[in-house]
Amino acid sequence: MEKTFIDWYLLSDGQGADNVFVKKILEYADNESALAQLNMFEHCLMVEVCLQKGEPRHIQKAKGFANFIVHGMKSVKLDPQTKNRIFDQVISMTNLDKE
Repeated sequence: MEKTFIDWYLLSDGQGADNVFVKKILEYADNESALAQLNMFEHCLMVEVCLQKGEPRHIQKAKGFANFIVHGMKSVKLDPQTKNRIFDQVISMTNLDKE
């Protein structure tokens, strides 16, 4: 079974910087074509790993990615119906956790 980025992220949890899964994630920061294949959620996970376990070059790139993500999200305009739908979904998910 082929591992996905999310698999590598989950397997890297609690591991040191020399872990093979951490290294796989850090490779994305150094590879623009691989980076382009990630969705926004995966970009956020990559930024987290780079900031926590990366070398100085990874940390620097992660800060740039984080700024890009923040500025990109500020430009996204959601209509009130979409905001309400997303809010309702989040609330229903938190209610499932309590059951």
